[in-house]
Amino acid sequence: MKTLSNDEKIRIMNEGIEPFMRKLSPDVIASCIASTLRVYMNSSEYTNDEVEMRASVVLSTGLTMDLLNYLMLWYED
Repeated sequence: MKTLSNDEKIRIMNEGIEPFMRKLSPDVIASCIASTLRVYMNSSEYTNDEVEMRASVVLSTGLTMDLLNYLMLWYED
């Protein structure tokens, strides 16, 4: 992953994160992602996927939830 300059970080916040946060709150997004993960884990795709794929889906979901949690805490201040 490339290292971002401060200008690039500010641009991502202004053009990506800010508009995204204005449309949906992080807790609503997290709830939707959790529901989607629950559906996936109860599906035949989950049963048929390789162990690495299942682990990747769960890990990436957890990391996304962490990101949303950090954003929610940051926006509450």
